[in-house]
Amino acid sequence: MDGRSCIVAELLPWQQSVWQQVIARHEQGRLPHALLLIGPEGVGKRQFAEYMSAWFLCSAQQQTPCGQCRSCMLLGHGSHPDRMVIVPEGAQGTIKVDAIRQVSEFSAETAQQGNGKVVLVQNADRLNVQAANALLKNLEEPPARTLFILWSAHFTRLMPTIRSRCQQLAFSLPATEDSQKWLVQQGIGADQFPQLLNIARGSPLKALEYHEANLLQVWDEWQQQLIGLQAGRVSVSELAELWKNRQTGMILSWLSDWISEAVKQMMGAAHSTTGLFLPELLSAAIATARASEWLAFYEKLNVLRVQLDGTANLNPSLALETILIEWSRLMRTSSRSRVDGKPVRN
Repeated sequence: MDGRSCIVAELLPWQQSVWQQVIARHEQGRLPHALLLIGPEGVGKRQFAEYMSAWFLCSAQQQTPCGQCRSCMLLGHGSHPDRMVIVPEGAQGTIKVDAIRQVSEFSAETAQQGNGKVVLVQNADRLNVQAANALLKNLEEPPARTLFILWSAHFTRLMPTIRSRCQQLAFSLPATEDSQKWLVQQGIGADQFPQLLNIARGSPLKALEYHEANLLQVWDEWQQQLIGLQAGRVSVSELAELWKNRQTGMILSWLSDWISEAVKQMMGAAHSTTGLFLPELLSAAIATARASEWLAFYEKLNVLRVQLDGTANLNPSLALETILIEWSRLMRTSSRSRVDGKPVRN
Protein backbone atom coordinates (compact mmCIF):
# COMPACT_ATOMS: atom_id res chain seq x y z
CA MET A 1 0.00 0.00 0.00
CA ASP A 2 1.15 3.56 -0.65
CA GLY A 3 -0.26 5.06 2.54
CA ARG A 4 -3.20 6.77 0.88
CA SER A 5 -6.70 6.31 2.28
CA CYS A 6 -10.03 6.20 0.54
CA ILE A 7 -13.34 7.30 2.06
CA VAL A 8 -15.62 4.52 0.88
CA ALA A 9 -18.68 5.45 2.93
CA GLU A 10 -19.62 7.41 6.01
CA LEU A 11 -22.22 7.02 8.71
CA LEU A 12 -24.62 9.87 9.27
CA PRO A 13 -24.42 11.34 12.79
CA TRP A 14 -27.75 9.91 13.96
CA GLN A 15 -26.82 6.37 12.86
CA GLN A 16 -24.11 5.74 15.44
CA SER A 17 -26.38 3.91 17.89
CA VAL A 18 -27.64 1.55 15.19
CA TRP A 19 -24.09 0.87 14.10
CA GLN A 20 -23.17 -0.09 17.64
CA GLN A 21 -25.98 -2.65 17.51
CA VAL A 22 -24.36 -4.19 14.43
CA ILE A 23 -20.93 -4.30 16.06
CA ALA A 24 -22.37 -5.87 19.21
CA ARG A 25 -24.08 -8.60 17.19
CA HIS A 26 -20.88 -9.24 15.28
CA GLU A 27 -18.77 -9.53 18.42
CA GLN A 28 -21.32 -11.91 19.93
CA GLY A 29 -21.29 -14.05 16.79
CA ARG A 30 -24.89 -13.17 16.01
CA LEU A 31 -24.46 -11.21 12.78
CA PRO A 32 -27.07 -12.64 10.39
CA HIS A 33 -26.62 -13.48 6.74
CA ALA A 34 -29.39 -11.03 5.78
CA LEU A 35 -30.41 -7.65 7.14
CA LEU A 36 -33.46 -5.56 6.30
CA LEU A 37 -33.05 -1.85 6.99
CA ILE A 38 -36.43 -0.23 7.60
CA GLY A 39 -37.58 3.29 8.34
CA PRO A 40 -38.96 6.40 6.65
CA GLU A 41 -37.50 7.90 3.51
CA GLY A 42 -34.58 10.24 3.87
CA VAL A 43 -32.92 8.90 7.03
CA GLY A 44 -29.91 7.35 5.28
CA LYS A 45 -30.65 3.64 4.92
CA ARG A 46 -28.68 3.49 1.68
CA GLN A 47 -25.70 5.26 3.26
CA PHE A 48 -25.79 2.82 6.17
CA ALA A 49 -25.90 -0.15 3.79
CA GLU A 50 -22.92 1.22 1.86
CA TYR A 51 -20.98 1.73 5.09
CA MET A 52 -21.77 -1.74 6.36
CA SER A 53 -20.78 -3.36 3.08
CA ALA A 54 -17.43 -1.51 3.20
CA TRP A 55 -16.88 -2.72 6.77
CA PHE A 56 -17.82 -6.32 5.93
CA LEU A 57 -15.42 -6.44 2.96
CA CYS A 58 -12.58 -4.55 4.67
CA SER A 59 -9.44 -6.61 5.24
CA ALA A 60 -8.58 -4.80 8.50
CA GLN A 61 -11.49 -6.43 10.37
CA GLN A 62 -11.95 -3.44 12.69
CA GLN A 63 -15.13 -1.77 13.94
CA THR A 64 -14.98 0.63 10.99
CA PRO A 65 -13.74 0.27 7.39
CA CYS A 66 -10.05 1.21 7.32
CA GLY A 67 -10.12 3.05 3.99
CA GLN A 68 -6.60 1.83 3.18
CA CYS A 69 -6.71 -1.87 2.33
CA ARG A 70 -7.08 -3.11 -1.23
CA SER A 71 -10.75 -3.92 -0.64
CA CYS A 72 -11.49 -0.36 0.51
CA MET A 73 -9.56 1.05 -2.44
CA LEU A 74 -11.56 -1.08 -4.86
CA LEU A 75 -14.81 0.06 -3.26
CA GLY A 76 -13.71 3.67 -3.45
CA HIS A 77 -13.18 3.27 -7.19
CA GLY A 78 -16.49 1.48 -7.64
CA SER A 79 -14.88 -1.71 -8.92
CA HIS A 80 -15.03 -4.23 -6.08
CA PRO A 81 -15.63 -7.70 -7.58
CA ASP A 82 -17.24 -9.07 -4.39
CA ARG A 83 -20.02 -6.51 -4.16
CA MET A 84 -23.25 -6.47 -6.15
CA VAL A 85 -25.94 -3.78 -6.06
CA ILE A 86 -29.49 -4.46 -7.24
CA VAL A 87 -31.66 -1.42 -8.00
CA PRO A 88 -35.13 -0.98 -9.48
CA GLU A 89 -35.06 -0.46 -13.23
CA GLY A 90 -37.28 0.40 -16.15
CA ALA A 91 -40.25 2.71 -16.51
CA GLN A 92 -42.09 0.92 -13.71
CA GLY A 93 -39.09 0.98 -11.36
CA THR A 94 -39.18 -2.72 -10.50
CA ILE A 95 -36.62 -5.38 -9.67
CA LYS A 96 -37.10 -8.26 -12.06
CA VAL A 97 -36.16 -11.91 -11.84
CA ASP A 98 -33.21 -11.62 -14.25
CA ALA A 99 -31.43 -9.37 -11.76
CA ILE A 100 -31.91 -11.90 -8.97
CA ARG A 101 -30.65 -14.71 -11.19
CA GLN A 102 -27.43 -12.73 -11.48
CA VAL A 103 -27.34 -12.61 -7.68
CA SER A 104 -27.56 -16.41 -7.57
CA GLU A 105 -24.64 -16.73 -9.97
CA PHE A 106 -22.64 -14.10 -8.10
CA SER A 107 -23.17 -15.66 -4.67
CA ALA A 108 -22.11 -19.09 -5.95
CA GLU A 109 -18.68 -17.78 -6.96
CA THR A 110 -15.65 -17.66 -4.67
CA ALA A 111 -14.88 -14.25 -3.20
CA GLN A 112 -11.99 -12.78 -5.18
CA GLN A 113 -10.66 -10.69 -2.28
CA GLY A 114 -11.19 -13.44 0.25
CA ASN A 115 -13.26 -11.42 2.75
CA GLY A 116 -16.71 -12.55 1.68
CA LYS A 117 -19.31 -11.05 -0.62
CA VAL A 118 -22.10 -8.50 -0.22
CA VAL A 119 -25.38 -8.12 -2.08
CA LEU A 120 -27.21 -4.80 -1.67
CA VAL A 121 -30.88 -4.60 -2.66
CA GLN A 122 -32.18 -1.05 -2.89
CA ASN A 123 -35.91 -0.41 -2.36
CA ALA A 124 -36.54 -4.11 -1.87
CA ASP A 125 -40.30 -3.55 -1.88
CA ARG A 126 -39.96 -3.08 -5.67
CA LEU A 127 -39.24 -6.79 -6.20
CA ASN A 128 -41.85 -8.29 -8.48
CA VAL A 129 -43.32 -11.65 -7.53
CA GLN A 130 -40.91 -13.75 -9.59
CA ALA A 131 -37.89 -11.81 -8.33
CA ALA A 132 -39.07 -12.05 -4.72
CA ASN A 133 -39.43 -15.83 -4.98
CA ALA A 134 -35.98 -16.12 -6.55
CA LEU A 135 -34.42 -13.99 -3.81
CA LEU A 136 -36.17 -16.05 -1.16
CA LYS A 137 -34.31 -19.16 -2.36
CA ASN A 138 -31.01 -17.33 -1.85
CA LEU A 139 -32.04 -16.28 1.65
CA GLU A 140 -33.22 -19.77 2.59
CA GLU A 141 -29.95 -21.36 1.49
CA PRO A 142 -27.40 -18.57 2.03
CA PRO A 143 -23.91 -19.09 0.59
CA ALA A 144 -21.07 -18.97 3.10
CA ARG A 145 -19.65 -15.51 3.88
CA THR A 146 -22.27 -13.72 1.78
CA LEU A 147 -24.14 -10.85 3.40
CA PHE A 148 -27.45 -9.64 2.00
CA ILE A 149 -28.49 -6.08 2.92
CA LEU A 150 -31.97 -5.02 1.84
CA TRP A 151 -33.61 -1.70 2.59
CA SER A 152 -37.02 -0.19 2.13
CA ALA A 153 -39.18 2.66 3.36
CA HIS A 154 -42.24 0.45 2.70
CA PHE A 155 -41.11 -2.88 4.08
CA THR A 156 -44.66 -4.16 4.70
CA ARG A 157 -45.01 -4.48 0.93
CA LEU A 158 -42.27 -7.11 0.99
CA MET A 159 -43.20 -10.77 0.88
CA PRO A 160 -43.63 -11.89 4.54
CA THR A 161 -41.34 -14.86 4.00
CA ILE A 162 -38.53 -12.54 2.89
CA ARG A 163 -39.06 -10.35 5.95
CA SER A 164 -38.90 -13.42 8.17
CA ARG A 165 -35.53 -14.45 6.69
CA CYS A 166 -33.92 -11.10 7.54
CA GLN A 167 -33.03 -9.46 10.82
CA GLN A 168 -34.47 -5.96 10.86
CA LEU A 169 -32.62 -2.78 11.75
CA ALA A 170 -35.00 0.10 12.38
CA PHE A 171 -34.13 3.71 11.59
CA SER A 172 -36.19 6.62 12.83
CA LEU A 173 -36.19 10.33 12.09
CA PRO A 174 -33.38 12.10 13.94
CA ALA A 175 -34.10 14.77 16.52
CA THR A 176 -34.86 18.15 14.99
CA GLU A 177 -31.73 19.65 16.55
CA ASP A 178 -29.55 16.94 14.99
CA SER A 179 -31.16 17.42 11.59
CA GLN A 180 -30.74 21.18 11.73
CA LYS A 181 -27.08 20.90 12.74
CA TRP A 182 -26.42 18.50 9.86
CA LEU A 183 -28.25 20.70 7.34
CA VAL A 184 -26.17 23.70 8.39
CA GLN A 185 -23.07 21.60 7.76
CA GLN A 186 -24.40 20.99 4.24
CA GLY A 187 -24.52 24.73 3.64
CA ILE A 188 -28.24 25.39 4.20
CA GLY A 189 -29.01 28.68 5.90
CA ALA A 190 -30.87 28.91 9.19
CA ASP A 191 -33.62 30.87 7.40
CA GLN A 192 -34.41 27.88 5.15
CA PHE A 193 -34.02 24.63 7.09
CA PRO A 194 -37.13 25.00 9.31
CA GLN A 195 -39.46 25.12 6.29
CA LEU A 196 -37.45 22.48 4.44
CA LEU A 197 -37.68 20.10 7.39
CA ASN A 198 -41.41 20.76 7.73
CA ILE A 199 -42.03 20.01 4.06
CA ALA A 200 -39.83 16.91 4.31
CA ARG A 201 -41.69 15.80 7.45
CA GLY A 202 -38.51 15.79 9.50
CA SER A 203 -36.37 13.89 7.01
CA PRO A 204 -32.95 15.61 6.75
CA LEU A 205 -31.89 13.92 3.51
CA LYS A 206 -35.17 14.80 1.81
CA ALA A 207 -34.82 18.36 3.10
CA LEU A 208 -31.38 18.51 1.47
CA GLU A 209 -32.81 17.04 -1.74
CA TYR A 210 -35.57 19.67 -1.78
CA HIS A 211 -33.01 22.41 -1.22
CA GLU A 212 -30.72 21.24 -4.02
CA ALA A 213 -33.66 20.97 -6.43
CA ASN A 214 -35.00 24.40 -5.41
CA LEU A 215 -38.32 22.84 -4.44
CA LEU A 216 -39.35 25.54 -1.99
CA GLN A 217 -40.62 27.42 -5.02
CA VAL A 218 -42.50 24.35 -6.23
CA TRP A 219 -44.02 23.99 -2.76
CA ASP A 220 -45.55 27.45 -3.00
CA GLU A 221 -46.65 26.93 -6.60
CA TRP A 222 -48.64 23.70 -6.19
CA GLN A 223 -50.94 25.23 -3.58
CA GLN A 224 -51.51 28.30 -5.74
CA GLN A 225 -52.31 25.94 -8.62
CA LEU A 226 -54.99 24.25 -6.50
CA ILE A 227 -56.49 27.64 -5.76
CA GLY A 228 -56.47 28.29 -9.51
CA LEU A 229 -58.27 24.99 -10.08
CA GLN A 230 -60.84 25.83 -7.43
CA ALA A 231 -61.43 29.26 -9.01
CA GLY A 232 -61.70 27.83 -12.53
CA ARG A 233 -58.56 29.51 -13.87
CA VAL A 234 -56.93 26.18 -14.73
CA SER A 235 -58.54 22.94 -15.89
CA VAL A 236 -58.08 19.49 -14.41
CA SER A 237 -56.28 18.23 -17.51
CA GLU A 238 -53.95 21.23 -17.60
CA LEU A 239 -52.97 20.85 -13.96
CA ALA A 240 -52.58 17.08 -14.30
CA GLU A 241 -50.20 17.56 -17.20
CA LEU A 242 -48.23 20.16 -15.27
CA TRP A 243 -47.94 17.95 -12.18
CA LYS A 244 -46.96 14.94 -14.28
CA ASN A 245 -43.86 16.86 -15.32
CA ARG A 246 -43.12 17.98 -11.76
CA GLN A 247 -42.36 14.75 -9.90
CA THR A 248 -45.83 13.24 -9.54
CA GLY A 249 -45.06 11.18 -6.45
CA MET A 250 -43.66 14.14 -4.55
CA ILE A 251 -46.67 16.39 -5.18
CA LEU A 252 -49.14 13.62 -4.33
CA SER A 253 -47.23 13.08 -1.09
CA TRP A 254 -47.66 16.78 -0.32
CA LEU A 255 -51.36 16.62 -1.18
CA SER A 256 -51.70 13.66 1.20
CA ASP A 257 -50.08 15.72 3.97
CA TRP A 258 -52.42 18.62 3.15
CA ILE A 259 -55.52 16.40 3.51
CA SER A 260 -54.18 14.99 6.76
CA GLU A 261 -53.72 18.50 8.17
CA ALA A 262 -57.21 19.57 7.03
CA VAL A 263 -58.83 16.56 8.73
CA LYS A 264 -56.86 17.14 11.94
CA GLN A 265 -58.11 20.70 12.09
CA MET A 266 -61.68 19.56 11.38
CA MET A 267 -61.35 17.27 14.38
CA GLY A 268 -60.23 20.18 16.55
CA ALA A 269 -56.52 19.38 16.69
CA ALA A 270 -54.03 22.19 17.06
CA HIS A 271 -52.32 23.40 13.92
CA SER A 272 -49.28 21.15 13.50
CA THR A 273 -47.94 22.82 10.37
CA THR A 274 -48.20 26.53 11.05
CA GLY A 275 -47.09 28.47 8.02
CA LEU A 276 -46.66 25.34 5.91
CA PHE A 277 -49.99 25.21 4.09
CA LEU A 278 -51.85 28.22 2.72
CA PRO A 279 -54.50 29.00 5.37
CA GLU A 280 -57.10 30.06 2.80
CA LEU A 281 -56.91 26.70 1.07
CA LEU A 282 -57.17 24.78 4.35
CA SER A 283 -60.06 26.98 5.44
CA ALA A 284 -61.90 26.23 2.21
CA ALA A 285 -61.47 22.49 2.78
CA ILE A 286 -62.56 22.71 6.42
CA ALA A 287 -65.68 24.64 5.35
CA THR A 288 -66.99 21.53 3.61
CA ALA A 289 -67.35 19.92 7.08
CA ARG A 290 -67.11 16.41 5.64
CA ALA A 291 -64.17 14.87 7.44
CA SER A 292 -65.30 11.34 6.55
CA GLU A 293 -65.23 12.14 2.84
CA TRP A 294 -61.77 13.70 3.11
CA LEU A 295 -60.56 10.59 4.95
CA ALA A 296 -61.96 8.35 2.21
CA PHE A 297 -60.22 10.52 -0.37
CA TYR A 298 -57.01 10.33 1.67
CA GLU A 299 -57.11 6.52 1.54
CA LYS A 300 -57.85 6.54 -2.18
CA LEU A 301 -54.98 8.94 -2.83
CA ASN A 302 -52.48 6.86 -0.87
CA VAL A 303 -53.50 3.66 -2.65
CA LEU A 304 -52.89 5.46 -5.94
CA ARG A 305 -49.48 6.67 -4.70
CA VAL A 306 -48.49 3.08 -3.93
CA GLN A 307 -49.61 1.98 -7.39
CA LEU A 308 -47.75 4.78 -9.15
CA ASP A 309 -44.68 4.13 -7.02
CA GLY A 310 -44.70 0.41 -7.59
CA THR A 311 -45.29 -2.04 -10.37
CA ALA A 312 -48.80 -1.06 -11.46
CA ASN A 313 -48.99 -0.03 -15.11
CA LEU A 314 -50.88 3.24 -14.62
CA ASN A 315 -51.10 6.29 -16.86
CA PRO A 316 -49.84 9.16 -14.63
CA SER A 317 -51.93 11.80 -16.42
CA LEU A 318 -55.18 9.85 -16.04
CA ALA A 319 -54.35 9.00 -12.43
CA LEU A 320 -53.73 12.65 -11.63
CA GLU A 321 -56.93 13.71 -13.39
CA THR A 322 -58.89 11.21 -11.28
CA ILE A 323 -57.41 12.67 -8.10
CA LEU A 324 -57.97 16.29 -9.12
CA ILE A 325 -61.58 15.64 -10.17
CA GLU A 326 -62.29 14.09 -6.77
CA TRP A 327 -60.51 16.97 -4.99
CA SER A 328 -62.60 19.48 -6.95
CA ARG A 329 -65.79 17.64 -6.05
CA LEU A 330 -64.97 17.77 -2.35
CA MET A 331 -64.10 21.46 -2.57
CA ARG A 332 -67.24 22.33 -4.52
CA THR A 333 -69.33 23.20 -1.48
CA SER A 334 -66.83 25.71 -0.21
CA SER A 335 -66.11 27.10 -3.67
CA ARG A 336 -69.73 28.24 -3.93
CA SER A 337 -69.10 30.64 -1.07
CA ARG A 338 -65.44 31.46 -1.72
CA VAL A 339 -63.36 32.83 -4.55
CA ASP A 340 -59.58 32.35 -4.42
CA GLY A 341 -60.01 31.19 -0.85
CA LYS A 342 -61.64 34.44 0.31
CA PRO A 343 -65.26 34.70 1.50
CA VAL A 344 -67.69 36.24 -1.00
CA ARG A 345 -69.43 39.26 0.46
CA ASN A 346 -73.08 39.63 -0.46
